[in-house]
Amino acid sequence: TNILFWMIGYSKPVELEQLLKCLPSRSSAKDSAENLLAHDIFLHSSRDTRSSTLELTLKQLGVEYVTAEEVQTAQAESRDAKITHWIRCLQIAVEAVFAGDECAENRKSASTLVKCLAQAAKKTLIDFKDSIVKESPKNTSTDGDVHPLTSYVGNYIKYLMDYQSSLKLIFQESSNGDGTKSGLVSEISGLIHAVETNLDVKAKQYKDHALGILFLMNNINYIVRSIRSSEAKDLVGDDWIQRRRRTVQQHATQYKRVAWGKVLDCLSAQGLTSSVGSATEGIAGSVGSIGSHSSTTSTSVIKARFKSFNKQFEEVCQTQMNWAIPDKELRDNLILAVAEVLLPAYRSFLKRFGPLVENSHHASKYMKYTPEALEQTLGNLFAKKLPQ
Repeated sequence: TNILFWMIGYSKPVELEQLLKCLPSRSSAKDSAENLLAHDIFLHSSRDTRSSTLELTLKQLGVEYVTAEEVQTAQAESRDAKITHWIRCLQIAVEAVFAGDECAENRKSASTLVKCLAQAAKKTLIDFKDSIVKESPKNTSTDGDVHPLTSYVGNYIKYLMDYQSSLKLIFQESSNGDGTKSGLVSEISGLIHAVETNLDVKAKQYKDHALGILFLMNNINYIVRSIRSSEAKDLVGDDWIQRRRRTVQQHATQYKRVAWGKVLDCLSAQGLTSSVGSATEGIAGSVGSIGSHSSTTSTSVIKARFKSFNKQFEEVCQTQMNWAIPDKELRDNLILAVAEVLLPAYRSFLKRFGPLVENSHHASKYMKYTPEALEQTLGNLFAKKLPQ
């Protein structure tokens, strides 16, 4: 009893400065703890006393007991900071608790607890993946912007990488070089695949097919950029990233075809060549009245084509000014790609058919745009959410 009182009296929290010195060297802390435990006489009393001392020590380090409800309701940034702090404190104060033969039961209990935590982590990822797949397909953005689900998963994966070493242990990751995916890589890939599957379903909800394509392009591009800017890029590998970048490019190409196909059709010479030949002869005065009649007929057709082009072009631009491409580089590249197709076609059309209209009454009504004006108007596309 006297010894117990003595132990209680002298079991005081370790000074903070001394605790911090314990962190770099685990072996020295373990040796010291074993030497102390070797002199304990009453093992049960010692365990109880050391438990109280550990609690006081953790409090001195700034670790307070909190309930599960308090953790769940805490703000994310505050919770994450506390978790980081707890891990560091436990590394300092708990190495010694599990040292020595007398603490075999403690180590066994701790091992069981760690296995339970690992299973809980696995289940959390599985449940999260299921919730992604089940997320309502009707919950889409009206402007094709990056969906909140996409950005959330991207940030979630970045956050997971802070615990990469622990996750590799949980999923028993190995580098056996047999070409199979490791556990953690498989889980990360599974999360991304779940998002992509959900996005495909969401894209089909858009009445405007071009907007659905733009939506996919924005979201896949966001995923690629998120992975490339995190440690996850080393897990999924360059091949995975390159495949997704090609997917983004394929969506961009498909967007050009779907969104601008009708506009480009207006600049086609199909159906105009024969009448233009007659009109040219009429203008040259070599055919007389018949040529003049052909000229009148051809000019009206060309005017109608210019008018159709203006209408189609303006409708597309007016609609897509309210669409979003939040990634400035992607936006600029897409506008450039459209300009590289549209402007040469318009210049060619102007050069070939412009002379039939330019001398007619109200010519500017039909030849409404110069190539430079078209280019300037294209620059206003996707202006709703331009990066500041």
